Amino acid sequence: MSEIEDFNVERAILRNAPWDEAPVDPARGSDPLWRTLNGARWFRQGDLSRALDCWLPAESDPRNGPLARTWAAFALARVGRHAEALERLTVASHLRGELRCAMGDVAGGLADMRSALAAAPLVEWRALRLAHWLRRVGQPEAAGAVLDQRLTTPALYSVELHQAALEAWLLSGDPERAFPHLLEIERRLPGLARRLVVGFGGFEPAASRLSASRRASARWLRPSLRSLVEDARVIPVSSRESLALRKLFDRRASAPVGVLPGPSMWDALSDAAAFRVFGHCVVRAPRSVQRDVPAMLLFRPGEAPDGPDSKRRDNIYLCFSPNIPAFLWPSAPATPEGLTALLAPYARELGGDDPQLGDLPRTFSLYLGAGNNYPVPDTRNGQLVRLDPMVFSRICAASPFVELPLWGSEHVDDPFQGFVDRDGRDLALATQAHQGMDRDRVRSVSYRLRWSRGIVELSEGPVGYALTVRYRANPHPGSVAAINTRFATEFPDDLPLDAVGVCMHFAGALGFEHLVASVSANATLPAREGWRVAGLGMLGHAGPELDRWLEDSPPGLAPLAAPVAWSYGRLGWLLRLAQHMPQLRQPLQTGPHSEELSSGAASTERPS
Repeated sequence: MSEIEDFNVERAILRNAPWDEAPVDPARGSDPLWRTLNGARWFRQGDLSRALDCWLPAESDPRNGPLARTWAAFALARVGRHAEALERLTVASHLRGELRCAMGDVAGGLADMRSALAAAPLVEWRALRLAHWLRRVGQPEAAGAVLDQRLTTPALYSVELHQAALEAWLLSGDPERAFPHLLEIERRLPGLARRLVVGFGGFEPAASRLSASRRASARWLRPSLRSLVEDARVIPVSSRESLALRKLFDRRASAPVGVLPGPSMWDALSDAAAFRVFGHCVVRAPRSVQRDVPAMLLFRPGEAPDGPDSKRRDNIYLCFSPNIPAFLWPSAPATPEGLTALLAPYARELGGDDPQLGDLPRTFSLYLGAGNNYPVPDTRNGQLVRLDPMVFSRICAASPFVELPLWGSEHVDDPFQGFVDRDGRDLALATQAHQGMDRDRVRSVSYRLRWSRGIVELSEGPVGYALTVRYRANPHPGSVAAINTRFATEFPDDLPLDAVGVCMHFAGALGFEHLVASVSANATLPAREGWRVAGLGMLGHAGPELDRWLEDSPPGLAPLAAPVAWSYGRLGWLLRLAQHMPQLRQPLQTGPHSEELSSGAASTERPS
């Protein structure tokens, strides 16, 4: 964490810098809006100097200047140019408060930060940062009071708040006020409580006793794993605790509803019983304060030998939930570098991490056909039922891969940026408010993926349902390739593991390329095979794939392709087609309901 932080400003910058869009030399453009957005791209790349080269000239623009000044102030603060940053902040704000404290104006800075917290009292990072500065300026008792007040209401980052409050009250010399926070941490993360404080003897920090305690808890581990528990990110468990936790994974070929994969994977559901837990770690918080549980670090006994002659090291595995099958656990070598690579994609994000569609450049889609092609277990009684949006919603509610709430097609993007469900009622009200459908868009329900922060969408078309995942590349290379090899599946190698966890329900579903191959092999298709062309539209309409296929499609498929092009607004292709097919000109002028543009002649259900 930097000396100066304002997560709202940082998030605003990053959301204006698409994930995969490369920045351009600042000297190549002069438009203020272009400069502002190009600076955001440089900021995402970590080059604050070039970001400032873009933002500083844009400050004089009457329209975008205020935004550029705030962003420039944040970047200047990050590089230590505090006086220049403060000149740009004339209105009280959290960022202005941090800068004034850093420059010695403690009273004014704390007043600004208190004012910002009062305007948004549930924003946890503001309480944590205010407490951080109160401690830095020698007021730990005031820091503890701020955190105690915040903890009177449900919190998403309760572990961090309790830990900061514990340390504040210990610094103030009041262990009685610290003790309740220790109890809360011990209830949630016993290993972390042991790591923070050894015994109740005055709560004095005992580094030597703490180190001895960690070594004692690691004696049962192999040498290659023993060194990892010295890392502050690992909360070690004892051998007895590990055996108790192992019972969570000792299940045979069964799984909770919402996790059950395709039949080819059922035999793998008992793999988890072969692993043992050696530690916990704190990962990204969910949107619901009711589901904040630590992830587990595991190893497989006997996976690799120890000793100087060993040619390969142990692997460590990260398990977010005992309900997730072992083949979907990310893994890395049991080294400090491997631990860093394993945990970095799932680090806590105090400012939130809900990337917009522009930050999710990759797409994977499956055509599911009509609901009876993929009967799924009902969460209420386990009976197989037809897939529909309601059944899919119940599956997502039980799934460890998906985060609630849902939103309907009335929203192009996730409307729950920064949403926190504090008591269950927030979730119910939010879902009710945002599940509407746009009449001019495809009917769909969408969810945020729990760990990779992608978006999964179930959309309804004329011939059934399609599942679409928008995502960033999987940070664990080779993990999906191993799954494909083991189960003869065809998931993209860069698909995140939680997205695989959702898609694995639908073994045998057709992807876009499969449909293209089945259609392109024929110059014409009978009407009963029209679902293939309609399926192409359902999978490819969100990107350029459908346009490319329409341009290359055989002329004999035009009667089936025309209603698909109309449904998804490909008017340019239809107009070019009408130049060679005069019979389409009148329907294009009168609307989509004439016989020539109707998809009613095509079969509306994919054959089983």
